[in-house]
Amino acid sequence: EASYFVPDQKDIISIVSSQRRIMMSTSISDPESGQATAAPAADPPDEINEERESDSDGHENIRSQWRKERSERTESVGAMQVDEPAPQLNRLFYRGRSTPRERIMLARALSMRRQAAAMDGSDGSQEGVPSDQARQATSNTQSGEEQLHETVERGNDSARSGVLRRISRMSEILITAMLVEDSPEGEVVAAEPVRLSERKWASLASVMCILLVVLTVSLSVTLILKSEKTTSLEPSFEPSPPPSFDQSPTLEIIQTRGKVTCGESSILIKEEEINLDLCRAIAAVLVGSPDNYKGIAVDTTNRFQTLKERKIDLLARPCTHTVEREVNEKYTGVGFSFSTPYEYGGLIYFGKPDFVACAEQQKRYSECAYLQICTKRSTTWSDLLEKMFPSDYLLQTPSIEDMDDMLLNGTCNVIASMKFFINQKEPLIEGERNGTFVFGKSLLSKEPFAIATRNDDREFSDVVNRIIETILYEQGQKEPMLCQNQSVPTPRDVLDLNWTNSVHCVGNYTEIFGDIGTLNPLNENASGSLYATPFGNLGDSTINNASSKDMLPRIRKNESFSCGVAVPDNFNGNITGSDRLVCMSVEYCRTLAAALHNGDPETTFLSFPEADSNSFIALANKTIDVLVGGRIEPRYNFKQSPSLDGVHFSTPYYYGNESTDEVGVYAIATREDDALFSSFVNTVVLATIYAQENGINSTDMLEMPLVSSFGSDVSWALRDAVAYSGNYDAIYAECFGRNVDRASRGRNRVNEILAVEQPKACSK
Repeated sequence: EASYFVPDQKDIISIVSSQRRIMMSTSISDPESGQATAAPAADPPDEINEERESDSDGHENIRSQWRKERSERTESVGAMQVDEPAPQLNRLFYRGRSTPRERIMLARALSMRRQAAAMDGSDGSQEGVPSDQARQATSNTQSGEEQLHETVERGNDSARSGVLRRISRMSEILITAMLVEDSPEGEVVAAEPVRLSERKWASLASVMCILLVVLTVSLSVTLILKSEKTTSLEPSFEPSPPPSFDQSPTLEIIQTRGKVTCGESSILIKEEEINLDLCRAIAAVLVGSPDNYKGIAVDTTNRFQTLKERKIDLLARPCTHTVEREVNEKYTGVGFSFSTPYEYGGLIYFGKPDFVACAEQQKRYSECAYLQICTKRSTTWSDLLEKMFPSDYLLQTPSIEDMDDMLLNGTCNVIASMKFFINQKEPLIEGERNGTFVFGKSLLSKEPFAIATRNDDREFSDVVNRIIETILYEQGQKEPMLCQNQSVPTPRDVLDLNWTNSVHCVGNYTEIFGDIGTLNPLNENASGSLYATPFGNLGDSTINNASSKDMLPRIRKNESFSCGVAVPDNFNGNITGSDRLVCMSVEYCRTLAAALHNGDPETTFLSFPEADSNSFIALANKTIDVLVGGRIEPRYNFKQSPSLDGVHFSTPYYYGNESTDEVGVYAIATREDDALFSSFVNTVVLATIYAQENGINSTDMLEMPLVSSFGSDVSWALRDAVAYSGNYDAIYAECFGRNVDRASRGRNRVNEILAVEQPKACSK
């Protein structure tokens, strides 16, 4: 083994042996005989051997960086004078490129070699041999080296091998050459470089995986931080974007505009029927003239969205009040406020006699296999029927008119609608007369129709509710002479509004509604007044706009609940050991606490004299969370002073009568600034009435519906409430005695006309 300087500009010619050493095999022509002879080999110095062993890993890298390109005959690398394959060239040829670092090192080595040659008196004919290697080489090695370089210097092309011809055209690079002699014939190949992606595929794959993981983590952190920033309760000093709508109170906007906009169905706008009369009555109070209104057509698919977007002031078309819509209406994701119901309806089957019987029995086989029920989509009707029948037995139509037409043309054999709407279509009435069609025997649901408003302006909602109650309870009649006209300025202060203008300009309840049917007579103590507003699908959704500042999560987190109790002026006893109305108030506080705290009825009580307003002031300044035992008085709905804000009253839990000191209607009062908590309190009161209507008591409280719409952590609230208190009759008996007959209870019993047992869901 000897060390040689071999010129190289771009390509390195080298041979890798089985011992992983970089070697080159060549033959040199004898200048005298012209025969190819092998260059003499020399024993390498010990330092070189050690260097070769330590550099074995580098040799292995050369194998990993090159692959065979094609096989070649050895004539191209053998001596020019040898026509047959040169047996000594039995190694693998590789072609590669030198790096800039190698060129720098070679330049330094060349400079050192020239300096050493100059010091030794060399004439430069052995240019390319490093001085340190020259001194270490044996005499035989020096002879072979001199012979090789003399041949190159003379330019004798015929004496050069193919390798040396290539060497003469290249710059110098130091390689180690093994002079091979009498080796067995082997394969000689040219090589092409292996691409980096092929040589380093495992490393590249690892890097890509790491980058993907880093990218995923970065995106996740970014989204989490963005979400936390969005929902952060900390004050922000960044300017808020300007609102896209007028932020003024709705009443102020209407009075400035001089007109009320009401959402109505196109048919009612055209025919100017009942619901437009309600809109006219509202206009008469708010802007002084029943004619200053505008009806905007909406349908069941866009009515709540139109109201949410403030394109209308209120929704006057028939709209069923449910607790679900009060909390989280499913098409808009927000809650709405509803007035006192102005009309009650009930879903009923109508159609061919045999199939109406099938529908009422929820039978879908044998003679009922072809049952097809039509109903209006995006309504409480369709929601109810979807629980009772598989979807292939239902056809949902965009309008009531389409539903009626599909019954007449035979597409459906039953429709689910209300008698009021069915009786508006003459062909359906005629079909009932001749026996083609019949009504079902019972109502499927109770539908309380009310005016809907946005719940972000509770004052306006209270104004609308006060107008509806004036129409319901005012004893006067329509008096055009007393109707306030536009010449009289409309008061801006809500407390100064002329509520009776609604009756004087438009009429009272009977004058507006006419033949109101069996569900809507005025209750003159002939029946109970307890009625549970339909819950809707409270277990199908969860609120997405609650914050930790809201009352409901705050009370649950603090695990404390403060209840104010208004007591009669002459009350001197202990409120927790009292009876009658005070007992009812205390029991509803405990029932509410059980609903809030997973069944624990523990409550802090504060009592207030009923005659003064201190109890409402305590509610306004958050000394108490709720107030029970106070009469419902419209004046408390509106803000009366800086210390006395408006309040919201729940469904009544007790109706007084003239024969006792308990005159008035009593409910739970909450602050108006938290619509979600007010709805929760109202729902707990309704739960006791709902349990009474459906025969549920504390032992079978699991029949009460889940209410995850208020939050998944309070989904069992109604079950916890009923588990503690039982149904309404159980609370009444606890406070008034178990021997009180129903007639003596006055209106404190379930309304028999409106009570409808909830239909069972079908089993698929």
